[in-house]
Amino acid sequence: MSNSDITTARRLTLGMNVALVAAILALVAGIVLQMGSVVLATLAVFALVAVGYAIAHVALHRRVAESSGTNVTRDDSVGAALGLIRTNLLLYGGFVLVGAAVAYVLGYLVV
Repeated sequence: MSNSDITTARRLTLGMNVALVAAILALVAGIVLQMGSVVLATLAVFALVAVGYAIAHVALHRRVAESSGTNVTRDDSVGAALGLIRTNLLLYGGFVLVGAAVAYVLGYLVV
């Protein structure tokens, strides 16, 4: 894993964590102000951003795999960086699911 790949992984993680904090603040503001449109728009935009993050993760994973050979996780730093990204993807997916559940309970999301 080159320094540019590590920098890319760090920037992806930092950017998504900032996006998560912004989404949490927007979601809480929408709930407090009882604005269902803000809640739903926040969840939709964050879900799209999380999909973009997942696509960037796959691209980074493939680039690392090409440069490292078949065993991508043989280097501890590579495995740790990619593991952190996968953990963050689970966190972001959980946020979207919990946010959708809250929106449903509050009546903003009708199924």
